[in-house]
Amino acid sequence: MPHSAADSIANVLGAIKLTSSNLSLLYPDIKVLSSSGDVLRTIKSNVPDLVHMEGSLPSHNNAPMAILLRRAPPFKGTPALIWAVHGQSGEIRVEAVGTMIHAVDSGVKILVEDFESGEVETVSWEDPMAGKGIKGPASNIGALYEAFAGGEKGAWPTFEDALQRHKMLEEVWGDWNA
Repeated sequence: MPHSAADSIANVLGAIKLTSSNLSLLYPDIKVLSSSGDVLRTIKSNVPDLVHMEGSLPSHNNAPMAILLRRAPPFKGTPALIWAVHGQSGEIRVEAVGTMIHAVDSGVKILVEDFESGEVETVSWEDPMAGKGIKGPASNIGALYEAFAGGEKGAWPTFEDALQRHKMLEEVWGDWNA
């Protein structure tokens, strides 16, 4: 769960320098559902379902950064994902119907608020694979393959990126013991 948020943030804003994290397991009983939605059985989880990380963004004058993730339905009437970047002159807010923002092709809103004018602009975006009939997680992977094949350096994660993320995740997991 924390890896996808950390990847998205690092991809957009740069590396994260973690200062603290807290993991909790609030929902240990997980219902396994059939394709029709019937409960087949209940299993015990040993994975944290509430993750809080704090740190800074060294490439942005050590701007503070906080992530709160939970595995639970979103608060009624709100999007499952709200990602806000606060600045002195405004705020950028990304909202999505699902928490895996890197694996969706719709249901994402990007809003930019200008504090001086008070105006909020909706930024339009289009999935890079939209015209090719590729949707969902396959769209993200398809775009990476095309960038790689086209020689677009920096458009795909490297082993160094993976190593940095794994080091950060080791810090996040810390002393976790289910």
